Amino acid sequence: MSMEIASDGRLEQMILDVLPDDPAVARYLPYFKDTSKEADEETRKALEPFTMEPDGLLLHEGLIYVPAVDEIKLEILRSCHDGKAAGHLGQEKTLELISRDYYWPGMRRFTKDYVWTCETCARRKAPRHRRHGKLHPLPIPAGP
Repeated sequence: MSMEIASDGRLEQMILDVLPDDPAVARYLPYFKDTSKEADEETRKALEPFTMEPDGLLLHEGLIYVPAVDEIKLEILRSCHDGKAAGHLGQEKTLELISRDYYWPGMRRFTKDYVWTCETCARRKAPRHRRHGKLHPLPIPAGP
């Protein structure tokens, strides 16, 4: 079951290139490449939610594991939030779109920060507060 993550395969290649350097999973990769390698209890527990695809992609509970590289995460967010089909959805809907196919630690916070700083969303967002009051002149001071 190979998952198609980009029509040109560029994103998939980016993930495969940096996966061996990811601090969270790099030490566990040899256990996927050599299944006969003996692992201690802590390592077995850490490996439990992961599987490796034949093409080298690492899956976390069936979702593509994204290494800790912001460039890759931003590419995914751009396609799921900024794309014409996505339509600049809010934080929860964007997170739901991303979590259909991808997983990385801190995904909720990263998505929230991205959507919060989206310039297009900020310009189109309706104000949710009462109207500002009228300006009142400050009193003239009696001395310096």
